[in-house]
Amino acid sequence: MKLKTGDIILCPKENTDGVYNAMMKWVEETFKDNVVLKVIGKYLVEYLADQVYNHNYIHTEIYLGNGWQMGAWFNGVHLWKPNLQYYTNVHIYRPKKTVNPYVILNAAKQEFNKGYDFRGLILNSLITLLALNSEERERAFEDIVSKMYSDSNNVICSELVARILASDGIIIEPHTEYVTPDDIAQSDQVERVL
Repeated sequence: MKLKTGDIILCPKENTDGVYNAMMKWVEETFKDNVVLKVIGKYLVEYLADQVYNHNYIHTEIYLGNGWQMGAWFNGVHLWKPNLQYYTNVHIYRPKKTVNPYVILNAAKQEFNKGYDFRGLILNSLITLLALNSEERERAFEDIVSKMYSDSNNVICSELVARILASDGIIIEPHTEYVTPDDIAQSDQVERVL
């Protein structure tokens, strides 16, 4: 199967060890000179790892073409070319609507080099926990929180993908800031192709 611009790469929770180890390594290297931030970073990674077990997917990125994909990690939005082995550990979803590659690429350019939205990640987790598995409650909390907090200069992984897709009329959720990887996988706008 050939990947297409706009394809969505989702990392299943059962493949989290590498992600967890990579995040811990990043915390160690980034905050090696600041003990307080190092402890907070480790606490945050542990918290996120605990949250993984409530979700089917823990990370998402978007394919841009020619082997390149874009994702948001703790060090911000980046482009990279994974090796073919990488694709044996992920699931690929594709928008049901044919995407316009130029619109997707232009939207991706607007997101490039943005920072990671740690506050948004924590709020997203809290909304999910408080909703108690009710989609209606989750949307209500998102409506309330979106009026109090918005940060267009920083993104989390699923927000990045949702924003890029929204630029071409593919709306995953009303508030892109509070989209989770699971929301993307469960959307009627996309289907799993691999």
